[in-house]
Amino acid sequence: MHSLSIPKFLLLLIGAALPWCLSQCSTPPTPPKAQLKAAVTRDLDSLDHLVQNVLLPLARSGRSSDSLQ
Repeated sequence: MHSLSIPKFLLLLIGAALPWCLSQCSTPPTPPKAQLKAAVTRDLDSLDHLVQNVLLPLARSGRSSDSLQ
């Protein structure tokens, strides 16, 4: 026979899950506007990096416009 009775088992399960549940409930979801702003910022940072580190050096090297495309 099991040493834990059903009520004790349920209390143990609830006690283990409670901190996780509270952390999930207390963190508000990120609003769509903030998600969009973050995505656009990441994309602009990526574009800036590409321009500064790849495209400008190619353009300054005097290569043909075909190589830049």
